[in-house]
Amino acid sequence: MAPCATRRHRQGYLARLLVVAGCVAATAGGAAADPPTNIHGTVAMAADNPGRFGTYWQTRLWASQEAVDHAVLRLCAGNEAHPAAAAECQQVPVPRGKVVTLENALSGFPLTPPAALYFSWDGIPAEQGVVFTRTFTAAPNGAAGTLGQGAHGQLLTSLPAAGTSQIVPLALDALKFRSNVGIANLGTANNVTVRVRNTQGTVIGEKAYTLPAFAWRQLNDVFLELGIATFSYSFAELVGTAPFAAYASIVDNTSGDPTTMPAKWDVEGAKNHFLPVIARLPGYSGTQWRSDVVAINWQGAEKEIPLLFEAQNRDNYRNPNPWFLVFYEDKALLAWEDVLSSLFSLDNTKGSIVSGGIEDKLLWSRTYNAGGTAGTFGQEFPAIFDDESKIAGDAVGVLIGLSQSTDPASGYRSALGLLNTGYNAATFKVELFDADGNLKGTFTQEVPALSVLQLDKVYQRVTQDAVENGRIKVTATAGQGFAYASIVDNATGDATTEYATIVRTIKKVTGEEYVHAWFDALVIDHPFYLNDAETRCFLNDACGVVGYGDQLLRILYPHTSYTGTEDEFVALYRGLADYDPSNGELWAAMDPGIFDFRNNHGLVCFAIAPKGNRSCMNLPNAHIPSALLIVRSYLVSRVDKLPDHYGGSLLTGPDLAFDPTWRSEDPT
Repeated sequence: MAPCATRRHRQGYLARLLVVAGCVAATAGGAAADPPTNIHGTVAMAADNPGRFGTYWQTRLWASQEAVDHAVLRLCAGNEAHPAAAAECQQVPVPRGKVVTLENALSGFPLTPPAALYFSWDGIPAEQGVVFTRTFTAAPNGAAGTLGQGAHGQLLTSLPAAGTSQIVPLALDALKFRSNVGIANLGTANNVTVRVRNTQGTVIGEKAYTLPAFAWRQLNDVFLELGIATFSYSFAELVGTAPFAAYASIVDNTSGDPTTMPAKWDVEGAKNHFLPVIARLPGYSGTQWRSDVVAINWQGAEKEIPLLFEAQNRDNYRNPNPWFLVFYEDKALLAWEDVLSSLFSLDNTKGSIVSGGIEDKLLWSRTYNAGGTAGTFGQEFPAIFDDESKIAGDAVGVLIGLSQSTDPASGYRSALGLLNTGYNAATFKVELFDADGNLKGTFTQEVPALSVLQLDKVYQRVTQDAVENGRIKVTATAGQGFAYASIVDNATGDATTEYATIVRTIKKVTGEEYVHAWFDALVIDHPFYLNDAETRCFLNDACGVVGYGDQLLRILYPHTSYTGTEDEFVALYRGLADYDPSNGELWAAMDPGIFDFRNNHGLVCFAIAPKGNRSCMNLPNAHIPSALLIVRSYLVSRVDKLPDHYGGSLLTGPDLAFDPTWRSEDPT
């Protein structure tokens, strides 16, 4: 096995151990490093390395959250030669409302890039965090600006189960473009089979790969990698034994510009699909924008699918546009280059495409600047479902890493796209922030039914200041929809697509709501039991919930045969919860707090160590309501104080689906 090599970081400020082919990451004792645990998701591509034709690729990462004052993004990196290791993960503080930018996301990781990033959030649910990246290189031939491609943070919960085929389209013109296919493993060791299929869905090449846990591999020029002839109008199928994220990176051989095509897979149910942006019209600085569309009939019989063009900024529900029924066979691919011209016979227009509720269809599009002899510069717009990434009610859309340069020849500009997926007009509230969380301005925008509206240079609607690495939040005040950003390099005209991350407003569950759900109906006709921690806290106030045990004991005291004082009686039972066996202890093997507040019962018992013998006291009916109120108030206070003991967190409160097992006497 080859020894590990060492090189110095390209910028010269950080020395890193790097792993070359054949070198396995190891601990000092030679054992494989422990993989990270509790990973929430991945960014399936990241770079800090040279590429073809003198390029150098690097990944910029943005992260943001609004849920708590301070959260931490735990960031790990791994590839096939050096899988992600827990000891190598980095902690990135993310304050509330700010956009944290890592200029080089792979800086400091002891591996040889490229790689995948793996992340988890500490302090917030993963669904409250936003992660987005752009991987880019300097424009060729010494020209100003950059060429790049975006990649979102994908949560593990959003990915399909092991054994599910994931599909990516490959280049429509395999002579002018090359197709790379990437795999980021998110589970245990994963056997991934990659199949390339032609237009009819026939397998023309296949190869199996074994990836360690939290390892990444990119198949550069997938046709060459699989040892098969180059095919235009083809696609790749990937299926693995553990969860993974996949993508295709389609690179224009002339311009060097890459476009990311994220994997899609079959989902249950007939759903409307939206391709948010389809164009055939001129743009800034003499650019000419065109759109290609790919459709794949996966896991279904022969069928017809409707494709409807919806013009921008008009009511397309009440004023329908051209549409076609397209027939294709099982596992077949259909594609339309310059779709508005080739399929719809339209020119000088822009809008979206809706495909009606047919199962098993997968759709992608690429919108690009037709650059003539200089090649193309483009961005991906994969289809969304009508219930996917939907901004409605308490679900808001968040976009990060947005910029607005005051110099039209350098830096970046940001466009905001709003897509109304409903059948009536929608109104969106748009809030624009800078990187430090300062609100730069707010406006509302109405979008007609089934229509898209793109707001170019969107920050200039509220400020003429330069903005770097900003954040936009989109809320639907009426209707529903979807949002995207197009981040354009002013020097090259290259655009990067970012789809809004959906973040739901947190409704914190209270202790009162939880106790009402699990306790109030129970005590009417059933005894209840508190576990060891609950009983000790009730008796000795150790968990910060004060006074409830004392109150109940003082109600019980007159109805016992105890001959000492009331204070001595209280001290006796409080002593059962002080972990001092000399004065008696609760029996911790089973739930030691037993209560029955049904009418004509009035029973309070504590199980005593070492055998669980019960010390029981009776209450007359007249005192049962007071005793019940005391215990109930204690539980409300305890659940509010310690929601993590009831399936939740301080941010969300207790989980209403979490069973506290108060109904049964259980081992503790």
